[in-house]
Order: sequence, then structure tokens, then C-alpha cells
Amino acid sequence: MGWYDDFRGVLLTTAGRYREAADCYAKVVTVTPWSLIRLVVCHSELGEIKQAQDVLAKVKAHYRGLSLDQIIDTEVDFYQDATVCVRYRAILERIDDQE
Repeated sequence: MGWYDDFRGVLLTTAGRYREAADCYAKVVTVTPWSLIRLVVCHSELGEIKQAQDVLAKVKAHYRGLSLDQIIDTEVDFYQDATVCVRYRAILERIDDQE
């Protein structure tokens, strides 16, 4: 059930249960860019920097021509919880700087 694992992965990422979330995303045939952003967060928080960079490259390829800031504004900043937005933005920028 792709949609279920994708949605569950999003919830688990938000809850800080990164290994379980990454396992959910691994079950999805086509992970949406929205969820790929969260998979970057999972890998980063698990210390899997190379994997985080690889997934971020997929996100950037999907949004070819947009800056990381624009991608984040599209995929992250709609959260009502500003703390989550700030945390995800910081993680994505840190991974991007390491490339």
C-alpha cells in the first residue's frame, strides 16, 4: 500500500522516528518530492549524510531550475508549526552545504 507507507513515513518523520520513517519510504514505489524532502531529514538525523545528499540530489533534479530556498518554500514552509519548518530548512541547508 504505497499511499499508506508514504503517509505513515511523513507522520513518523514529524514524530522524530527516522529509521521507521525511512523504512516506510523504502516500501513506496514512487516517493513524491514532498516525501523525499522528509527522507533527506531522516537520513541526516540518522547520520547517513551520503544517503541524505543522494536523496537531495533527486529532489533538486525534480525541481530543476529552482534554488534550494524555492524548493523548501514549495515543499516545507506550508507547515503551521514554524518549529518544524525551521528545523527542516536548517537540515536541508546543512546537507546542501556539504555537497
